[in-house]
Amino acid sequence: MNTKHFLTIAALVALATICVVDPALAQDVGGDTGGDEWWTPITELFTVLQTGIGKIGSYVVGIGLCIIGVIGAVTGRLDSNRIIIIILAGILVVSGPTIADKLM
Repeated sequence: MNTKHFLTIAALVALATICVVDPALAQDVGGDTGGDEWWTPITELFTVLQTGIGKIGSYVVGIGLCIIGVIGAVTGRLDSNRIIIIILAGILVVSGPTIADKLM
């Protein structure tokens, strides 16, 4: 079987699957409330990202500052410009999702 026939069969199977599943897709699964609004999953995802990015970003920045401090102590050179840039980036990472949420 060559590729053209394989793709034709795959397309026909996909169309048959859509035809069979179409009545199930038309059903409302929201219960008595009539279902959620279409934007609810998007706003819930943004809320999860907002809290997650803030927490993960603060951990990464904290660990990064510790690593830079250890490297600076071992080599005897502490680069204050790099530390200041990482602290400012950490402030943006932690406060960025909150700012974006307030802009929405």
